Amino acid sequence: MDEKIFKQDAKQIVDLAFNEKLFKDDITRDDMNSFEELINFLLSSRYESYKRAEKLFGSLKKIK
Repeated sequence: MDEKIFKQDAKQIVDLAFNEKLFKDDITRDDMNSFEELINFLLSSRYESYKRAEKLFGSLKKIK
């Protein structure tokens, strides 16, 4: 899976929340870049953890 997908998803989440005015009025879209980066990190790290766990479980099945 491409890293760009997580970045796009993070941007879409923040854009949606910003457009729906879920944030305070004085917060600009540019102010939300750090939040977008956090979402990107969470999505990509969860996916990487899933891939490592899947690889580990595959290795364990071969040992049995």
